[in-house]
Amino acid sequence: MVEGNPQIALTEPFSALITEAAATRYFPDRNPIGQLFKINDRLECHVAGILKNIPQNTQLYCDFVVSYATLDRIGEDTHSWDRIAGDYTYLLLSGQADPSDIVARVPAIVGSHLDAREAAKWTFRIKPLGDIFFSALGPGMNRHELNPVGEPGLLFGFGAVALFVLLTAIANFINLTTARSADRTKEVGVRKVFGASRKHLINQFLGESIIMTLAAMFIGMCVYEPFKLWANKNMFREMMVDFYDNPMMLASIVALMLLVGVIAGYYPSLYLSRFRPITVLQGKTSIRSSRSFLRRALVVFQFGVAAVFVFVTLITIRQTNHVTSLDLGYDTENMLVLDFESENASNDCRLVKNEIMARTDALSAAAMSATPGRRSFRWEVLYSDETRHDSSLVYFKAVSVDEDYVPMFGLQVTQGIPFSTEMTPRADKVIMVTESLVERMAWQEPVGHRLYLPDEGFVEVVGVVEDYHGSPFTFGYSTAVVLMFRPQEHTSLVVKLPPENISASIAAIGEIWQTTLPQYGYTYSFLDEMIDASYNDMRRESGMLFAIALFAIGIACLGIFGLVSFTAEQRTKEIGIRKVLGASVPGIVRLLSKEFAVLVIIANLVGLPIGYLMASDFLSYQPFPVNIGPFSFVVVCAAGIVLALGTAAFQSIKAALTNPVKTLRSE
Repeated sequence: MVEGNPQIALTEPFSALITEAAATRYFPDRNPIGQLFKINDRLECHVAGILKNIPQNTQLYCDFVVSYATLDRIGEDTHSWDRIAGDYTYLLLSGQADPSDIVARVPAIVGSHLDAREAAKWTFRIKPLGDIFFSALGPGMNRHELNPVGEPGLLFGFGAVALFVLLTAIANFINLTTARSADRTKEVGVRKVFGASRKHLINQFLGESIIMTLAAMFIGMCVYEPFKLWANKNMFREMMVDFYDNPMMLASIVALMLLVGVIAGYYPSLYLSRFRPITVLQGKTSIRSSRSFLRRALVVFQFGVAAVFVFVTLITIRQTNHVTSLDLGYDTENMLVLDFESENASNDCRLVKNEIMARTDALSAAAMSATPGRRSFRWEVLYSDETRHDSSLVYFKAVSVDEDYVPMFGLQVTQGIPFSTEMTPRADKVIMVTESLVERMAWQEPVGHRLYLPDEGFVEVVGVVEDYHGSPFTFGYSTAVVLMFRPQEHTSLVVKLPPENISASIAAIGEIWQTTLPQYGYTYSFLDEMIDASYNDMRRESGMLFAIALFAIGIACLGIFGLVSFTAEQRTKEIGIRKVLGASVPGIVRLLSKEFAVLVIIANLVGLPIGYLMASDFLSYQPFPVNIGPFSFVVVCAAGIVLALGTAAFQSIKAALTNPVKTLRSE
């Protein structure tokens, strides 16, 4: 805390802490302590203290912290033990405390407040705060954690990409340094004649490598700053750190620079320092710079890495395009969405719906707890038989809807009947289900089937609808959905507008909102835009992969460009003689390029299986994966060969067009 007493700041109802950023934004010209502010125009709080800005790499990230005691004052039940799963509980243990002993005592505490049957349904475990952030996604994840959550797979993925790009650059440096070793043989010979030992030469070449790495690191840090601003603005959360204020990052950068410099320069320094001065100065050294096994292996490595990136990127882009073009199974055109956030949200929702249908030209309207395309559905815990034994426990995605939901969205009822106003007296007892849920439960006659609530109640299936994609295509996606008929849970209203005069309809609904709920601001959105926005993360990731793939290919092509340049330089007289004897420009281009075509084919044979395994693993988590097929292999292989030959041909043509008279008279 920057200001305020942390011991008492959050003890009173309607007290709140705000971060420095929020204080600057909302109270720019005065001291915020003691000032009043409203949340969503309904909850008035006073500022009891100021916090330092909270970083985004924690689930506790926020700008406002309101006292827990406020919940009692606004009608929330914070004392019922039937809702122990509704809150997040953090324990600060003393240094001598045994976490396992703490966990062992919790069941007894719960058992003293719940009957034995209910208490037996709960199990408890403890997790360090630092581990929660990275355990909320992926295998063994903690569901329903506060956002934001960490994505270790994303970090490892980007780390692997960065490592391979860096290794490709190192391979390029080694390749070009050893290829140009012929230019420095006489330098090595002269230095040895004047007393330089091999150790001195190794230190010299390593020093050159480290200096070059230092220059590259400086350029990289300069490029990083504008890239960081772009990434933090366009990514779904802050992802790029400010290393200038982080000693650990600065130390890591220095260590990385030294490590890369030594790795890149070690082999060239050993290679260059081994020449014998007498042999070198007599001109008897023969360096087969373009045909070294190491050099070929490094070219294969570079294009193998590029092939992996391109293949995975191609599959990711295809998957993104496939998902974003899927038929969702319901109508999304001209659907206006209104959200209600007050404690009387369900009543406000019903009131506004009735007014809209009575006073506007809206085609239809439906109230619900979560609109299609959002992640705001909940998980309903039910039992498949009346015994309510743990073995019969099932989880389903659940959405509470009204009688207009099914017809307005155009869902097809395949069995039974849809919800109707006649069912209102028994609204808590009836449900509709999707065909996937029927298949999952292996029901032969789903209509009339009962599922049992954790208490003594039950719900009965009255209808079955065709599957539809009511939630984003994320990890754990399923089309098995329960539609509840519970008006008290409706917090959103979707209105179908006539296509001929949308702006007038929006204005008319705005007038109704201002008349009916003047205390709340009128805001709206369109369903198709909300659904499209849910795909933005996928598009961003595909775009970043595409940029990385281009970067990897660019580095590999730069390596071939340099090698072809040096090869052409070393074979200048050979090229001149061939031209004098009648060799054509295409023939010389083939001479200088054919070796690289073979190397790229070998690189694809090595890289494509790895890319296939990575792409298959990625697709295994997708609910609607694309078929990889042979076409992707052909495209990636052909693209690699064309780019490699294009790069080699560019420099080869330049060498082939050189006047042979000049090359043969060069000495």
